[in-house]
Amino acid sequence: MPPKKDHSKTIEKLRDKIDSIDDGLITLLAERAAYVKEVGMIKARESKDRNIIRPGREATMLRKIVTKAKGIFPQEGIAMIWRLIIAASITLEEKISLSVYSPENDMRSAEYKGMVREYFGPFTPVKSRKRIREILDDIRANKETIGAIPFFNRRFGEKWFADFFESGGCKAFAILPFINFDPKKPLLLVGKVTPENTGSDISLFVVAGEKLSKTTLSKMLSAAGFAEQNCRTHSSEKSLKKPFNLIEIFNFVDADDKRIAKLKTAIGKKGNRLYHIGSYATPLNNLGISR
Repeated sequence: MPPKKDHSKTIEKLRDKIDSIDDGLITLLAERAAYVKEVGMIKARESKDRNIIRPGREATMLRKIVTKAKGIFPQEGIAMIWRLIIAASITLEEKISLSVYSPENDMRSAEYKGMVREYFGPFTPVKSRKRIREILDDIRANKETIGAIPFFNRRFGEKWFADFFESGGCKAFAILPFINFDPKKPLLLVGKVTPENTGSDISLFVVAGEKLSKTTLSKMLSAAGFAEQNCRTHSSEKSLKKPFNLIEIFNFVDADDKRIAKLKTAIGKKGNRLYHIGSYATPLNNLGISR
């Protein structure tokens, strides 16, 4: 048999090249961080009521990076790397903290914390809260607080939505997990953040008052100009004293949309109220970008 070739020198040279690339990445990250800080200083000078997070820009950036990496680098891996870069960059501009719904004796509490850690990184402070109202109080006290609450719970009732609007400018602006979305345990991010149009979004509205049937809601949505296939509704438990319906519209719709004015009028005739909860970007795997 011919003697085995010694590839150690070749491997060493390749590893040297990898190390050199790593050094270059650190240099580029430092340059990126400097630009982020500059943007933060300009924003701070221009407006005290600025958004602490740009959810639309972040989602669009992540979609773009993951699409570019297809076939070159595992898409889930690049998404997680870039999400950490974004989260770390936010801390250079703002001192955000997280207030997460974590009721006692609920096995989902650990999962909820894991989701926000994946999205905002292990370096962002996290507070555990037993009640939704406590999270909203945190947001009211500090505009740099981001709340994380279960997307839909049939038992919360109308009071949660009333508390939500008393929080002053609080909106839902993202849903987790964003990289590999699981419809069985979604978590909404809420705060004093303005939702942004990304071209593929879901908008949330709540109808509070007398419980309406899905058929009635569908007719109202169609009459207001919303295509039936682009809407989905959820109903609260029948036992609630103040029932509600949650409406998902598969598009970016804000409270000033003319169709919402029509829908609000129709719902008002039934003695109900329509609340705009917010909008969020469609998760990566729901777009077929990630697995």
